[in-house]
Amino acid sequence: MYLALDVGTTIAKAVLFNKNGEELLVAEKPLDTIIRQKDYYEQDPEQIKETIYEVLKEHFTSKWGSEIKAIILSTQGGAIIPIDENGKEIYPFISWLDNRAGEQMEYMKKDGTAKIVREKSGWWPQIGLPFVTLSWLRDNEPEVFKGTDKFLSLNDYLGFVLTGNCVTNLSCAGEVLLANSVEADWDDDLCRILGIRKDQLSVIKEAEAVVGHLTESVAARIGATVDIPVINGGQDHTLEALAVGINGKGKSMLACGTAWVINCATDSGELKNIPINMDLNFHILKNKWVISQYLGSFGGNFEWWMNNFWQDCDGKTERKLMFSKMNEAVDNTKFDKSLIYLPYSGGRQLDGVREFGNFLNSDTGHSRADFTRAMMEGSAFEVRWALDKLEEYGIVVDELWMIGGTAKSEAWTQIISDVLGVKVYKSNYSHGPALGAALIGGVSLGDYPNYEEARKVFTIKGTIVEPNMDMKEKYDIKFEKIFKDSLIREREEV
Repeated sequence: MYLALDVGTTIAKAVLFNKNGEELLVAEKPLDTIIRQKDYYEQDPEQIKETIYEVLKEHFTSKWGSEIKAIILSTQGGAIIPIDENGKEIYPFISWLDNRAGEQMEYMKKDGTAKIVREKSGWWPQIGLPFVTLSWLRDNEPEVFKGTDKFLSLNDYLGFVLTGNCVTNLSCAGEVLLANSVEADWDDDLCRILGIRKDQLSVIKEAEAVVGHLTESVAARIGATVDIPVINGGQDHTLEALAVGINGKGKSMLACGTAWVINCATDSGELKNIPINMDLNFHILKNKWVISQYLGSFGGNFEWWMNNFWQDCDGKTERKLMFSKMNEAVDNTKFDKSLIYLPYSGGRQLDGVREFGNFLNSDTGHSRADFTRAMMEGSAFEVRWALDKLEEYGIVVDELWMIGGTAKSEAWTQIISDVLGVKVYKSNYSHGPALGAALIGGVSLGDYPNYEEARKVFTIKGTIVEPNMDMKEKYDIKFEKIFKDSLIREREEV
């Protein structure tokens, strides 16, 4: 049996799978984000440790505890923590949500550092990601920076807590923005710019590598034996891409929770082969990379819309009922060739960032359902625009997986399928990263010869949504003549 330890930003969960791909037990606990002051988003390493001990213990003390063969790691990327030579945390985890490094980000844009980071790592630096965060730590907490023996991402930290060893994998190292996207190792020049040594970073090993075995103290704490191996695993979105089979053969994945991120696979680590505004990270599969782009906080924006415009006057309508009523109303709307929504933070295929959203071409004949449909269409157009950019580089998507809250909306998924003109697979399964980790466990332990064979057993079942090609023709015109033109014109005015 394989125990996937999946630690995100808000929840730590452990999910147990048997060799037949069946999910047997889930244990999860919430994690807190501490906003110490404006723009400072941090997490307490002690809470993280205590939480993972609790969820692991539920499994090892269960009736299946003695059959667990390995723990495989799955984590969010972007968080970073410094530890000293004694392995003690000397600063809180700085979350990927953190916004304190705005000044450092501006310097990087002006002095050319951002371009160097992009050329070397495959990523444009962003506030909240470790390269920018560590530059802030260097400039504002010099004693902490000088006293650091290791800078650890969450993946490395969990491995260190469980085994005492500092090991990471390429998909997590990539998001630190210090790994060379072609050489698949820490980059000397990027480390030099930041002012750190390569030996202050964890050793990079393949996803299937054994980080180490549980220490005696940890094993005793969670009710396990010390011979349990901890397997490297990977970054959660990349593991989910592995689980649904995103391998570069016309397949793409849209992570559509609070934030929307488009992901697809490529065989090249060369930046010249991807659009300039997209990022390149390492896939779990060898000699493959993941092209990704953050499209916007469409799920978060929609949640705000729903709570403000679909809530009853007393404000007590249950979310599930509100969501159902809203989707039913959208189903009964008719296509409007003029009404358009330009998403907040949208226009990601253009330079610069929009910090507002708006409706165009509205009149008193439009209902709240019409406006809601326009919001759904606007987000779908952003996905379409990103896929069009990929197609310019020879990457053609004919199958899209939707993972996240949006996949629960039949109206929204149909709109996306119609706008894109592709088959959409939607899934409400919420343990995709853990399933990807279980795949790694099966291959690492030799129970399956490769991922292709493992995926025949460990599968996410998706409901298929077929595009309405008559609607696609209408959306083609609306996308080209209204949506893109409006965003381009608005950006020029700004």
